[in-house]
Amino acid sequence: MATHPLLLALAICGAALVSACGGDNEVDPGGTGGSAAVTSASQSSATSASSGGAAGVTFDTVVCAEAPQGDQCGAPVSGATVTVEDSPPKVQTSNQDGYDVWTVADTLLDTRITIDAPGFDHFDSGTVHPVDLAKQHNVFQLQPTQVPPPDGEAALGSASVLNSPGDIASWPATATITLLDLQATGVHIDFTKKDGPDSWPDVPFGAPGDSLEYTLWILIDIDGAWYASGCIEYWRGLYENGGPPSQYAMNWYYDPIRWGDMVGHQPAVGEWVGFFVSAGDARNNGNSIVQERSNVVVVPFPADTGATFTF
Repeated sequence: MATHPLLLALAICGAALVSACGGDNEVDPGGTGGSAAVTSASQSSATSASSGGAAGVTFDTVVCAEAPQGDQCGAPVSGATVTVEDSPPKVQTSNQDGYDVWTVADTLLDTRITIDAPGFDHFDSGTVHPVDLAKQHNVFQLQPTQVPPPDGEAALGSASVLNSPGDIASWPATATITLLDLQATGVHIDFTKKDGPDSWPDVPFGAPGDSLEYTLWILIDIDGAWYASGCIEYWRGLYENGGPPSQYAMNWYYDPIRWGDMVGHQPAVGEWVGFFVSAGDARNNGNSIVQERSNVVVVPFPADTGATFTF
């Protein structure tokens, strides 16, 4: 974990520059720093600076991808383009510690700091004062850019379907998913044709008298190509099934003969993954009395701490 030796007593201050121990810092309320949090240390740990004149004023900036913990920046952003308004504007690229040092000649004028880094939202500090920046160490927490989810129906339409009915995309989506709960104990899903007189009919499975109602599918992107398979079977009344998210690749699609290129692809936390259900037994191309499915929902893949999505 990288830590700059000058970073002390960091405290998250939203999108404003505020000394952790007080002071007269000011921030223009019209600034657009809402896309990032700015953290600063106490005045007692300030960098050396002139009070004005020809020597100018010196201050530092540290670009972070997460909130600092104490005096540590656990995820510095290297290669960020940091711009400080001056005459002319000063531009530097953050080093491996996310660190830059600046000297501004005119200490009386206002300035503005902007930061751009791939994968993060643009940061704008609004109006700040160089003499105030010199009183503390300035840590900027960038926010990751939110990538919109892919279109689930389009992804299914282009997907390679493995170990399940290959024409699943053409099955009418007669059901709508209302809840998807991905937990360490399994997946619980609610949809409009799960219960009641209009629910999907059970199909025989296993021992005489046993049956299944529906199958849960997963839709994953592997190197730019979509793959889909009906992996987890549910009998009527079964609350959850499938185990923890971290073991989907191990438990859902593990056999290279049946699942081919899907084998070994364990979705990363935050990766977009699609889910839907179909009537009957879709695993191993099982039996379905009606060829119907639900809509496809695409969600960021969770850790084993779980996530609940409502629609």
